[in-house]
Amino acid sequence: MDRDALLAAALGAAVLSGCTSGSGSRPTPAPTPTPSASPADPDLALLRSWATAERALAARYAPAVRAVPALKALRANHLARATAVVDHLRVRGAVAPAVPRQPRAPRDTRALVRGLADAESRQAARYLAALARVRDPLVAMLGAELAAGARQHATVLRVVRP
Repeated sequence: MDRDALLAAALGAAVLSGCTSGSGSRPTPAPTPTPSASPADPDLALLRSWATAERALAARYAPAVRAVPALKALRANHLARATAVVDHLRVRGAVAPAVPRQPRAPRDTRALVRGLADAESRQAARYLAALARVRDPLVAMLGAELAAGARQHATVLRVVRP
């Protein structure tokens, strides 16, 4: 199987697994509303950082999608996961953080894709490390899905040959 076929298969699997927003199903169980968000909620800081991370990764994909249109599905995955995290914040009465500004992307497409793969790997490790601090089982499930998604993206990006 050549690399293009492998990339197409991996992207197809991501779409079929319901990772994109157009799948019609939510990747995580719907969060249950809590009476109010209190500063003592240990999951709020994690959810805010996860929302920022997913939005930042989605923003980093914009120049990559222009160079490699097949990566559009990976960007859509981050947008869908960012929405899931924001939903968890909203039911707690919290506001999602602003979308961070991104550094200038490398002009070399290979360096851009390699940088995305490295960013995805680092973020997957951060998600996994944060799971030890999660209190709400639904937030833990969301964090595990975020980690798995980032790891999957890192793997796909390492086989992409722009």
